[in-house]
Amino acid sequence: MKQSTPRFGKSDLPRLGRLIRELRLASGRTQSDVAALAGLAVSTLRAVEAGRSNPSLPTIVALAVALGVSIDQLVAEATRPQGRVSVTRATPGGGTLSAGLVNPVLQARSLLLPQGARKDPVPDGSKGAAVMVLVLDGVVQVSTTRGDRLRLEAGDTCHAKDGALTSLAGIGAQAAHLLCVTDARGTTQTG
Repeated sequence: MKQSTPRFGKSDLPRLGRLIRELRLASGRTQSDVAALAGLAVSTLRAVEAGRSNPSLPTIVALAVALGVSIDQLVAEATRPQGRVSVTRATPGGGTLSAGLVNPVLQARSLLLPQGARKDPVPDGSKGAAVMVLVLDGVVQVSTTRGDRLRLEAGDTCHAKDGALTSLAGIGAQAAHLLCVTDARGTTQTG
């Protein structure tokens, strides 16, 4: 009896299953719906989504067509060498905290704002992004598109949608240390 070689590595199967499940849920379809569209048994789809099955190329093709995505996308996501978790040490001088992730949903960075310094709260020029600012130390003034000026002290957070924050300024006697987290979904990259 001829033994077939594995199509995906064992560690790839859970990622492939999660991706197929996420795509199915995003499309608003049930497992029965996708299985019918792909010409598969529901039990086959259930096993793939659970990461218990190493699907054949025809199964991957059928699922890609049923979910409206490319085969390349399914394979690339499932076999991506980097995981979804990255550990980065925040430095007092600031820096990107999500650099180890591939296509992160949240862009996180640490900022150090000296007294009188101003910064754009949205990293990398992404406009239209939802943002959360946490003041770790110091005092900051947050400016909004409506012209509001909000004073934030250590432990305070500010949450805003759709690029409503225009700038951050250090206004205390000492530098302010901040954590800025931006939702990268639905933003427009500029610059």
